[in-house]
Amino acid sequence: MKTNNYHESVLTDEVIKALKLERFAHLKRRPRVIDATLATAGHSLAVLSAGGEVLGIDLDPLMIKSAQSRLKAFAGQSKLIKGNFRNIDEIARQSGFDKVEGIIFDLGISNIHFKGDPRGFSFEDPGAKLDMRLDPESQGVSARDVLNVLRADQLEQVFAQTMDMGNAREIARVMIVDSEAL
Repeated sequence: MKTNNYHESVLTDEVIKALKLERFAHLKRRPRVIDATLATAGHSLAVLSAGGEVLGIDLDPLMIKSAQSRLKAFAGQSKLIKGNFRNIDEIARQSGFDKVEGIIFDLGISNIHFKGDPRGFSFEDPGAKLDMRLDPESQGVSARDVLNVLRADQLEQVFAQTMDMGNAREIARVMIVDSEAL
């Protein structure tokens, strides 16, 4: 996967405006913001450009690498950590970000994952392995593993709980048939 292409974050100006970083001019330090879903650091770049300091968290080591490249000029104002935002308290405490002026969550998969990523997030590369893990080191089960282990009724239950499509049974049935080719 290329790491020099950047996902352009949406609503960046609105996020910076909502953070109102100028309210913290009285602090004897830069206002601190946690970007809990760092990706390619679009929101972090905007916070840093506005005079803030950022703790960026992402589970995907390829996104961390891309963000490091993008934020090179702000290395002294940013800390980038490979981790899961579910551990935000611990990560923040260990990074000295126990007091912050804002937290950003931009949930979802980056369009970078759908373009040229070899981990099977996209239909664009039919030869890509069906992995779909952001971090294989911490996420042990791949999508391929799930399809090869779960029965159709179990897949249907997973899809019904996680998808807003209403046709979980049909999707599960097709997935089971198609996974036999894996």
